[in-house]
Amino acid sequence: DDHGHGTHLAGIIAAQDNNKGVTGIHPEAKIMPLKVFNSKGSATQFEAAQAVRYAVDMGADIINCSWGYTMSTQVLSEALDYARDNGVIVVAAVGNASKSTAYFPASHSAVIGVGSVTEDGDLSSYSNYGTALDYTTLGNIYSTLPGSMGSYGSLVGTSQSTAVFSGILARLLAHSPELDASSLNGLLQSAAEFGSNKSFSKGYGSLDINYLLAEYNLEPKKSSYIFSNDGHNTVINNVLTVPNPVRSDSTTLYFNSTESGLLMRVMLYNLTGNMLLEEQHLTTVGVNTITLDLSGYQNGMYLYVLKGEGSSDIQTGKCVVLR
Repeated sequence: DDHGHGTHLAGIIAAQDNNKGVTGIHPEAKIMPLKVFNSKGSATQFEAAQAVRYAVDMGADIINCSWGYTMSTQVLSEALDYARDNGVIVVAAVGNASKSTAYFPASHSAVIGVGSVTEDGDLSSYSNYGTALDYTTLGNIYSTLPGSMGSYGSLVGTSQSTAVFSGILARLLAHSPELDASSLNGLLQSAAEFGSNKSFSKGYGSLDINYLLAEYNLEPKKSSYIFSNDGHNTVINNVLTVPNPVRSDSTTLYFNSTESGLLMRVMLYNLTGNMLLEEQHLTTVGVNTITLDLSGYQNGMYLYVLKGEGSSDIQTGKCVVLR
């Protein structure tokens, strides 16, 4: 790597979990490094198209394009179509020019365009936006650099955001390899900041990683609890509260349900057994969320109870307010 860009992105995605330097988002991912750009970061779209087709033919699941051009060409467009037609997911940076027009290939209909946000969730000042921007994530990332062992550093840009997003997708596909582009897109939108309502400035927004963890049971699995409603049983499992400890004004209870329309009650108690609040919720299939407003509560430990109507089975847990 005579430029440094690729090494930094590869580390974001898949640096090994070996207690050295940094750990990638999906350390078990296999990286296929295809060098297209020269030491100055230049390459033709024909060369980029060759790399895309090669990656597809060699069995890549995800192609990370942390690069872009101001104009599109037929040769690269056809290569991206080839990736889509073969079930390969292409993720690309929207660019760092603070423009409403994203770079190509992020603007291609078969590509997921990724932009950058700050730690406060605001669109980064350098990030492009507009109709081609699909999702956002952090863009200031500490990762691996080429050179002697132990070289690391921070780089900033939508390239880094794209690598973060590719790493997330790699973990999802590793857990559920049967996901196709359509089902994956539905899952991402369900976990996105704005849901399926795409905005001009931030696309679908940033992903709620805790939602995805709950959806894919990537937290330590809890016992299952059976609730009934009018004789119909359903399994409610993988209950967790995020954030916990709570340092803001609210926390969200996540749980999985295999049926819809079941009335759930969440009750919050203090340690002396007094009920402080109660929320009701009708379930949907899949991940359900119930937000608890804790703005008026002092620091300390609280207990929650999740109970289905007409059932003696309950799920309990602890929630700590620590501001």
